[in-house]
Amino acid sequence: MTQEFVKSQYESKRDATFRSLLLIYAAIFLCKSILPSNIETLKTTLSGTTDLAIGIDAAGYLLISTISILFFGYYSEKLSEKYSIKKIFVITQFGWVACFGLIALVPHFLYYLILDFIGAFFIGAFLPIAFAMIGDFYPPKERGVKFGWLSFGLIIGSGGGIIFGKLLGGLIPDIGWRLAYGLGFILGFLAVQGYFRIGIVPERGRAEPEFQDISGKIDYNYRLTFKSVKQLFKSKTIGALLISVLISGVGTAALGVWAINYFETVQLAALGASAGFIAMLFYVIAGLGALPGNILGGKLGDKYYREGKLKFRVLISIGGAVGGLFCMLGFYLIPFLSSTPLEVALSSVLILGLGFLGYLLASFPVGNQFAIYSEVCLPEARSSANAFHGVCVNLGGVFGNLLFASVIAGNESLYQFAVAIALLFWFGSIVFWILPYFKYPKEAQKCREVLQIRRKQLDEINVQ
Repeated sequence: MTQEFVKSQYESKRDATFRSLLLIYAAIFLCKSILPSNIETLKTTLSGTTDLAIGIDAAGYLLISTISILFFGYYSEKLSEKYSIKKIFVITQFGWVACFGLIALVPHFLYYLILDFIGAFFIGAFLPIAFAMIGDFYPPKERGVKFGWLSFGLIIGSGGGIIFGKLLGGLIPDIGWRLAYGLGFILGFLAVQGYFRIGIVPERGRAEPEFQDISGKIDYNYRLTFKSVKQLFKSKTIGALLISVLISGVGTAALGVWAINYFETVQLAALGASAGFIAMLFYVIAGLGALPGNILGGKLGDKYYREGKLKFRVLISIGGAVGGLFCMLGFYLIPFLSSTPLEVALSSVLILGLGFLGYLLASFPVGNQFAIYSEVCLPEARSSANAFHGVCVNLGGVFGNLLFASVIAGNESLYQFAVAIALLFWFGSIVFWILPYFKYPKEAQKCREVLQIRRKQLDEINVQ
């Protein structure tokens, strides 16, 4: 077989593996979005369901998934030295699928709580392992759009979970939410089974420009150490982006939980019984803007990376986030007028237009920030960088939900004020992208120089 044929076969298997990872990611968020759209239904159909129990579930899930992300972010590299990383990944992913399948059968919320906590630990393995694999599969010039596609899957899954959960829970009140979890179980099982059947593990270093012309197997034996993990925090680019993620997580997590309820009880309250369904449509339709936004932001970042203009990956992210958040101020805070059919139509067009454009532009940083992690981190440390990203998202989410709940404290008159605070946190996070503008190109170049040294070492070994 020619070298070109072998390369073509590898790329075909690589792309099939990426599609299976994308489907798994979408299935995770589909299952996680069923509960928020069925809180009231569960209170009347599942014994032991209370606001306190749901709050404990939300906080516990974030805590356990944070522990899991840290564990797999560091030990997945260690475990892969003894076991196949594919085996570890498949076991963890079938683990959360099984938990959500069993949730469809629980007789009491306590069992739901236990299964959700176990599932959280298995789900936590996805981010550090899968995101690191994608960094190893694709060269730097393609990573932005690939990570953008993963966020695309997240949004599709979240939107699908809200829609299916709401529709099934509303149409079949007693068991509709159980059918939704059953659907999530089937989709999750098929996605993981697809990776188990066709998925491959990337060859460490193969996608790096320094190693691409090496024929045969790359003997990449640089192991992850505690010292190399500590080096992550010496990177000003990574440190600034992690702080940005932490602060933005305060706003995005709070809005993700409370936005539909906010529209239903405040902005669209005059619509009466239909307010809940229309609030869901508003949130889902506006959120669809993030689908093209994730891909477009990543594509633009990759385009300028190929041209050697690394700073533009940061500028695109900053510009998109600023423009998007100004649009979202209008989406969330402009009053919805409903006195006449014309007012309803005009308000809907204006608010939904601002929401769609806002989420589209504000999604520009997503694919680019993961691409930046992969460009300033050595291959063996990427899973740890992705893990700390997930930890910061979770910590921001815990603080954001507690802050939001404490501000409104049952007083709907403070709802808009709480939403404004959430958006201000999101705005504030953009400031921390300024440091990567200056440091990212230098740190990316330093990483490339280390890989060039490693390439020379491999060449010397091959000569001997």
